[in-house]
Amino acid sequence: MASPLLAQVSSLESARAALETNPKAAGDWQAAEVAARTIADTLRTRSGEVDHKTQLGDSSLPETLAGLLKTATTTAGEAGIPSSTAAKAAVYELLRVGANVCSDHDRNRQSLLDAGVVSSVLAMLNAYWRKISTTDSSRLPIDDLRLIKTSIGVLLNASLGYEPIRLTLVSSGAPLTILQLSSTLYVPGGWVNGDVEEWKWRSGLSSWGWTAISNFKGDDDEDDRPTPGTPNDAKQPPLFDAEALPFFVTALRGFIPKLPPQEPPSFDPSTCDDLVRSDLEILNHVSMQLESLALDSQSVRCGLAGREVMCTVLDFVEKSEPPKFWASFSTPKERQSWEKKVGFCKAAVIKAVVEVAGEKDSLAILWDDKATEYPGGEFVKRMAGWIRDIKLSSDGARDDLIICATLSLGNLARDESHSTALLAPPHSLTPLLLPLLEPKVNLKVKHGCTGLLKHLAQAPQNKTLLGAAGTIEALAASGIWRRESDIAEIVQINAIGVAKHLSYLNATNALRLTTPIPNDPEGDSPLDLILDLAQRSDELTVQSEGTRVLVNVIKGLFALQQAGLNGLQSAAPDSAKKPAAPQEEPLVDEEKRKEAIARLLTLDTTEALTEMLARSGRYPILLNEAIVALTLLSTQPPAMPLVLQSLLASLPYRITESGQAVAPPSGSTNGQALSSRGSSPLDMIVVILRNPNKFFPLGLIANACTLLGTLGKDSSEDAEKVKQATRAALEALVPKAMEVDGDDQKLAAGAKAKNIVDVAAKKTLEAWSTKP
Repeated sequence: MASPLLAQVSSLESARAALETNPKAAGDWQAAEVAARTIADTLRTRSGEVDHKTQLGDSSLPETLAGLLKTATTTAGEAGIPSSTAAKAAVYELLRVGANVCSDHDRNRQSLLDAGVVSSVLAMLNAYWRKISTTDSSRLPIDDLRLIKTSIGVLLNASLGYEPIRLTLVSSGAPLTILQLSSTLYVPGGWVNGDVEEWKWRSGLSSWGWTAISNFKGDDDEDDRPTPGTPNDAKQPPLFDAEALPFFVTALRGFIPKLPPQEPPSFDPSTCDDLVRSDLEILNHVSMQLESLALDSQSVRCGLAGREVMCTVLDFVEKSEPPKFWASFSTPKERQSWEKKVGFCKAAVIKAVVEVAGEKDSLAILWDDKATEYPGGEFVKRMAGWIRDIKLSSDGARDDLIICATLSLGNLARDESHSTALLAPPHSLTPLLLPLLEPKVNLKVKHGCTGLLKHLAQAPQNKTLLGAAGTIEALAASGIWRRESDIAEIVQINAIGVAKHLSYLNATNALRLTTPIPNDPEGDSPLDLILDLAQRSDELTVQSEGTRVLVNVIKGLFALQQAGLNGLQSAAPDSAKKPAAPQEEPLVDEEKRKEAIARLLTLDTTEALTEMLARSGRYPILLNEAIVALTLLSTQPPAMPLVLQSLLASLPYRITESGQAVAPPSGSTNGQALSSRGSSPLDMIVVILRNPNKFFPLGLIANACTLLGTLGKDSSEDAEKVKQATRAALEALVPKAMEVDGDDQKLAAGAKAKNIVDVAAKKTLEAWSTKP
């Protein structure tokens, strides 16, 4: 059955022909308006037995629409915009036809694209933006507002779920044009003293605009999700760069209280509620876009770091509130809903701020090196102020501000000079941070606090200061390392990191970690809590980082340079070695040091280290740390049998069955499992000595030799088993000439490295041949 609407298409064709001859003819524009309205209204209803859309798409309608739009915006228009009232009325109906005929109809979408309708509509929107950007947007008539809104509707319907048009519009800059129009023509809160009818159009325009932007990004298209096997690099690039930021920030300003407060609008409360909801809808779009862009775009991260933009963003996070007049007639439930929705948006914006602080190229913008009164400048001062001024015990305490401040400063504190400045006056953060570790404080705040402390603890100048302030004791008292906090693994890892950095080359802090916690029912020390956590965790990071705290404690307490083991080497290549910065710390009481060492001479300690050795085949630095710590422990007679026992013990089930115990990678493989049930940590030492594919640094091999030499001084049966298992690999090291390629300098370096292994291996074998 033929569609009766085809007659209206013929009327449009006639109008088009007439207008091409006389584009100013109002009567012909009116004829086009009537025919288009009839088509658009009919398409809004179900067609029943007649498939109007397909018949119209197969007719001359797409080309006729394109021709009429071109005439309206060129010969009958001004600067790409219809100029006469009759032309605007007709174009409005033509746009309705375009939007309705392609809705849920891919074939018609393609026809509109091929005919040039899509490009003509976008060109008209670009023309409107050129006009608005140079004039007062508040004076734009309603007939122009509805043209802009309906044009956006055409592009939205045409691109929704249809990739050819979506990609065409994205590549043609449509997202930015629609963002510019939507953000300029509807500013949240701008409606207070406006005309009701006008702001309803502006609200609808903005709503469609933000929906279109979400569609361009692919937010609502399930088919846009990656399918299994698709490469990650197929991800669509960000829609916007830093050029778009002013249009996002404009929306945030609408939620920052104005002084003096705005007078109540003249229209009814129901309309106010609708527009408040529109404000919230736009805020949601803006905040989600800012979060996404901060994650995906370096230029946006650097742009957000700019002083004016960042100031507005932080004002929104800190000060946003609903309009005063709205609070006078809204219900408590409505106000609570507003707070919840805005709180959700604040959280997204806070994530963006934290990402900006983590951007390397933003560092010089956010941290002002020239600031003298407050080192770091305004951003740092404000973040420190939030930590200082927010009292978590008070009603309505702003946890979100503390979370934002601690996470942001944590990113900035990765620079050592920044880290030391944050603990020095006037910021003096140490006494402000430790109360945030109290058990009653929520885990999100602790996450930010421990993350900041982890970075602060890395600066050599800060270790003694943080230790003396009671940081280790506060972490132990917080309960972070206890079983009840296992749901917050990232917080536990951060807290372990604090302990690891504080104890590195710092005997005083090492001593603090081994000191029993006052009134602890088990008499545990902070280190005991960390090792218990590492033992019960299935997460490799928790296991390894927890054991590294033990390594640092052993190094600190044994005072490596005084242990008579100066031959121990670094596992890192020479080019990667950094000299440890000198630290000034109080002298450690010798008796307390000995008591602490005695508490470490347990089977739990040696098993923790040998398990770390067994599971770290891919990580030479971890292997080296385990070997150095075992060597130091072996200098203590009570520890020698424990080290031997732990090296020879079968690997525990959780290591063999999880696949953690692997040899280093070889060729194209990721490493071969050691994990037969009879494997032991000693097998990893044999692998290190044999050094398949020259994977291990020679310093690590030399340290393995030193450990074996130390253990060989024992005359027990276990010591003999260790010798038997490793002798062949050791002997192979002595006569073997090292293969070195390259120039003379490389040859010399290779010979020196070879000599390190030669000397260590020979010394070990000689020690074994000498009777104790």
